[in-house]
Amino acid sequence: MLPVLTPSEFVDLFNQTLEVTYPIVSVEGELKNFKISKDRWVYFDLVDSGAKIKCFGTVYKLPGPVEEGMVVKVIAYPRLHHQFGFSLNFDQLI
Repeated sequence: MLPVLTPSEFVDLFNQTLEVTYPIVSVEGELKNFKISKDRWVYFDLVDSGAKIKCFGTVYKLPGPVEEGMVVKVIAYPRLHHQFGFSLNFDQLI
């Protein structure tokens, strides 16, 4: 019989699994929907013809100016956030 989890328990369990299986990933794609919030937080989507992944980080991790449509690679930590869903929390943008 499958255990019944609360949403919070599922997110915590999923993140524990990610930390063991995929602690850090490298993903390349086209940068879309780039936004900076409060001069500190960076949000964008990494896309290809079949998928879109939300990315999150700080302006301090940006290598310099970035523009919509650039092909970039992120070195990131995959996470499922309790309120915002799945994203890649980037450490490097190349």
